[in-house]
Order: sequence, then structure tokens, then C-alpha cells
Amino acid sequence: MKLLAKASELTVWQPEEARPMKVSHLLEEKDPQMAKKDSQKHMVQTDFAKPAIPPYRPDKFANTFAHLDGQSLWTWLHQEHVILIMETASYLRRPAIEPLSPLLKRHCPKVATSVKLRQMIGHMVRQILERRGYHLDRSNVRIKHKGNLFHFGSAYVKP
Repeated sequence: MKLLAKASELTVWQPEEARPMKVSHLLEEKDPQMAKKDSQKHMVQTDFAKPAIPPYRPDKFANTFAHLDGQSLWTWLHQEHVILIMETASYLRRPAIEPLSPLLKRHCPKVATSVKLRQMIGHMVRQILERRGYHLDRSNVRIKHKGNLFHFGSAYVKP
């Protein structure tokens, strides 16, 4: 959605809410006539649309995706903070899935009991990172942290 906003007033989308929050200008306008001219002069075009989430290609996980709320996980994995965590792990040459374990335990408790679901999450992470320009560096990297949902993961690098 394209939106024309005055330099003195912007509409900001909150990441966890779908409703806008108005942020008003900090400077007081002393001359209303001058303020009107100034605001017209400083019109800027901004784009507040969230990027569309690409569809997941389930391949061999089609049944798991359909029966274990795969769409919810796919959407959750596309949140900006989750992507940032995966990219940071990749930068540190660790499996991208490794730091997601505590977050996944809270978001989807069934992950702890389903091997197929954990494999599908790894498959999803690979698709997300490949779309962002990463490629597979190492697979079957051992994750030694106690209590982690994943015992092995894949490490990615960005050329």
C-alpha cells in the first residue's frame, strides 16, 4: 500500500499489530499559513506494505504441513526477528535452526514430540534462507546444547 505522508506526520505500522499508530510531529508550527506551504513542499512517498510471504513448497512434507498446522509455522518463521536470529546464527557459522529451539517450544509445543515436524521446520528454514541469498555450507552439524529440540542442523553462508 502506497501512502503519501507529510514530513511532519507519519503513519507507522506496528510489527505485531495490523493497525496503524499515528506519530505526530515534535515541532510546533508557529505560522499556520507557512506550515501549510511547508507541509506541501515536503510531501514524501512512503511504502508501508509488508512483504508478501511466499508460498511454502512442502515436497515430501505435504501431509505433515496439512495436518500439523504448517501454515502457522511458515508464517511464524517469516517474522523479522526470527529471520534475524537465523541470519545471525548463519553469520556465526552455526546451524540456523539452533537458536530457534526455545522460541519454538513456546510457539508450538508439539514440536518436541514430532520428528517429522522438526524435519519440516528445517526444510522451511532452508527455503527461507535460500530466498534471502544464502546457500548450504554444511549439513548434519551436531548441536550439543542440552535441551535443544534439534540434534543436527544445517549451516548456511551468504556469498
